[in-house]
Amino acid sequence: MCWKLHGWKVKTLELGEGWWGPGEKPLTHGDDTRLRPFVIEASLADIEDLHRRLDDTRFFPPLEDSRFCYGFNPSHLKTVISYWRNKYDWSKQVEILNKYPHYKTTIEGLDIHFIHVKPSHLSPGQKVHPLLMVHGWPGSFYEFYHILPMLTDPGNHGLDPNIVFEVICPSIPGYGFSEAPSKQGFSAFAAAQIFYKLMLRLGFKEFYLQGGDWGSRITTLLSQMKPQSVKGLHLNFVILPTGGLARLKSLLIGRYLPWLVWLTREDVRRLYPYMEKNVFRIMRETGYLHIQATKPDTIGQALSTAALWMRKHRVISGHGHMIINQGAGSSHLLQDGRCCWRPPGKLSQEGLLPSCPCRQLRPHELTGSALNDSPAGLAAYILEKFSTWTEYSFTDLEDGGLDKKFSLDDLLTNVMIYWITGSITSSMRFYKENFPRDYNRTPDTKQASNGSARHTLSQSISTDTLSQSISTGQRLCCSCVQLTQEYTQDRGLCAHRHRGFSLGAGARRPRCFAKQKFRHIVSYTYMPRGGHFAAFEEPELLARIVTSRTSCPEWRRCKGGKRWRPSAELALGGPRLCPHVTVQTPR
Repeated sequence: MCWKLHGWKVKTLELGEGWWGPGEKPLTHGDDTRLRPFVIEASLADIEDLHRRLDDTRFFPPLEDSRFCYGFNPSHLKTVISYWRNKYDWSKQVEILNKYPHYKTTIEGLDIHFIHVKPSHLSPGQKVHPLLMVHGWPGSFYEFYHILPMLTDPGNHGLDPNIVFEVICPSIPGYGFSEAPSKQGFSAFAAAQIFYKLMLRLGFKEFYLQGGDWGSRITTLLSQMKPQSVKGLHLNFVILPTGGLARLKSLLIGRYLPWLVWLTREDVRRLYPYMEKNVFRIMRETGYLHIQATKPDTIGQALSTAALWMRKHRVISGHGHMIINQGAGSSHLLQDGRCCWRPPGKLSQEGLLPSCPCRQLRPHELTGSALNDSPAGLAAYILEKFSTWTEYSFTDLEDGGLDKKFSLDDLLTNVMIYWITGSITSSMRFYKENFPRDYNRTPDTKQASNGSARHTLSQSISTDTLSQSISTGQRLCCSCVQLTQEYTQDRGLCAHRHRGFSLGAGARRPRCFAKQKFRHIVSYTYMPRGGHFAAFEEPELLARIVTSRTSCPEWRRCKGGKRWRPSAELALGGPRLCPHVTVQTPR
């Protein structure tokens, strides 16, 4: 009765103000709120630089019959590098990238890149639903290029023509063409805050969300910040709290008496044997996560420093020396990490100096130059994930199964976005910022009592508390998917690998586990096939779920027509998210 008399109180994450650009926030003027058209360009200098260093790649022999079990197979890497050097056409791919309108706008000191795709044909009076789609790592906005036509023009792709979306796909700050933060602490909280402001700037007060990998956490947090603005949330990656002792008991009992703990036969098939599918496989496949969540700059220097530094200073390498053109006629000869500066004129190896008059060269700037080759290393590091995370059994193939679901052009275009922008290091820093020492105390992962009203957030939120807000009974529909193949699943995508949050939580997400966070699930669908990169790998399957009437709140009323009431089900440290959840899962 009190809820009816006084309204429905919903805990939300407080939307703060941040500044992630260089230096202090200007006091005289704010962000440039203009939406500036942006065009990706294919620079001849960039292509020549890439080709030169692909030609100089130093390969090493693989172990006999190792396939992809030790990582990216060096033998197949030769094939990829050869295609990249001789057949891949970056200029043609740039034309494909530019077929959708790109924009940049400044939010909290950062230039945010996004594409904004509107339906080309609409019937009179037809409603268009704004949809924000957020990628993860090591993906990019390019992941969504195959699904965009299906969402914006569903009638011509065999989908329901009555559900049409207007899609916004931003690049996470530090990824691709979005500017990287200059300050520590930029986590998913800050990204969600920026993307909410982006949607407001585009004129959308209400919109839908879709995300996987980091996009799942960002869109989930955005839903917690502004549930009144989010009309629906669709996830192809589910992040759940650890569950504690209750989860452990469910796992122990579920193997033998699944019906006692609300597990289905399909859940049992996917979960057990639990240690092999949810612990050992995770330990084998999350080495990258521990590196990126602790020392991202170390591996980042190896993958990107050479690319950025050599491109900036027009390095020409050969025979143990590197000739650098600094402009104004002055040149340098690097030998053993030292700079031999000579005034304009003939180069000489005499007079080696520890520094030069115009620029001090620090040893760490040459770290990447010392490695075998930056573009080849970057491709191997990224493409290995497109093999293992698509289907774990691909590790037993000589080519990693890369061509079974993707084309090399698409895969290398995604790599090129990281290469051209030099964003591999800043993208990996996102892991460290999202794994603070007190990670399990953040609102979206903490299992707390209903009475908890205030909880400390990550430092990325300027106001580190949860606020109490009054809800008007708005509906927030959440839908999640599990596709077939993930390296921590026998047949499933959505709740795939365990992000290191807690091995006790389990990497696979049965519906009964998901309901601990998403109380009212509309549908929980096991997809017939698919892996981690849902929109990239199975765009039609994902589009059908996103546009289906069971997952779209425009077509479904909750609880048999009754409005959802956000009551005392707010058991997390943050707000309870979804009164309706559609979950896509594997077969």
